Amino acid sequence: MKVTTIKDIELLKSWNIISTYNNFSEGLIEIAKTVLSVLKLNIPDYQIKKTSFAEVYASALLASNVLTMLISTTKASKASKDDIIRISKALSRYLLDEKWEEIIEK
Repeated sequence: MKVTTIKDIELLKSWNIISTYNNFSEGLIEIAKTVLSVLKLNIPDYQIKKTSFAEVYASALLASNVLTMLISTTKASKASKDDIIRISKALSRYLLDEKWEEIIEK
């Protein structure tokens, strides 16, 4: 099931995030894998669902240097804090749809 919306795609394109994110995908995937590992470690019966994981992952992205570096290379470098939050949420959903199998592989 896809969690990315058309609005997410439009937002990411408007800030040139989609055209740039591949340069940072390795770091973005590592953050997702780390978040997933922490959830599994602390919640043994954690049932992985993209929709709920996307929210947690977006919060981790906000605290990451990877997102900061990605944003600094795009038009989003001048974005407001609220826009950065929206970008992180949209990017988390987009990346999960694009790289889900790679993220959950053991």
